Amino acid sequence: MGSAEVPLDSLQRHDPSLSAPAVGLSLAGSGLVTAMLAGGTGLSSFFDPVSLTVVAGSVTGLLLAAFGLRGTGRAFATLLWGGGTPDLAHSTAFFLSAAALSLLCGCAGSLIGLVQLLQQIGDPSALGAAAAVAMLSSLYGLMGAAGAVGGAVSVAKREPSGTAVEAAAGTSLALVGAGGIALFAVPGLTFLLVMTAL
Repeated sequence: MGSAEVPLDSLQRHDPSLSAPAVGLSLAGSGLVTAMLAGGTGLSSFFDPVSLTVVAGSVTGLLLAAFGLRGTGRAFATLLWGGGTPDLAHSTAFFLSAAALSLLCGCAGSLIGLVQLLQQIGDPSALGAAAAVAMLSSLYGLMGAAGAVGGAVSVAKREPSGTAVEAAAGTSLALVGAGGIALFAVPGLTFLLVMTAL
């Protein structure tokens, strides 16, 4: 019996299953958790409610303001269950916006922590909390952007023509480059200020 072969690329674009994205995100998360635990301080050292509120709260609020509750739900529904080309385009735009906002809000949180650090520069015992806000905001921003880019690419690869995939990939690279520069500069400056204050 002869069976027609279907190109793998075609299957990846039309398969709405979550298995590959779920495995990929699980591996990425496992790598981050392993790196956090390897330092011996435990995961609690990487939890800061102020940083989390600045990044996650701001990103959520801005996405709801831009896309509305219905648009946000539509984007997640398309990610989970697929949809037509308009849904794919909407969802890709949503997740790319989430990536950009994550980087921006992470940078804003880092700047807030840097201002707090400069206000406490005379008291070395108070520098730790401000430095944590600066550093962890950057980390949360990068983690949020990475997850959002993963969502955008996962949705975009389902679009039959492939143009959404190319657009998402190009935008993702630009976001990562710009965000990486901004998010590494602020913690680097924070580290230098802390070290000179001590």
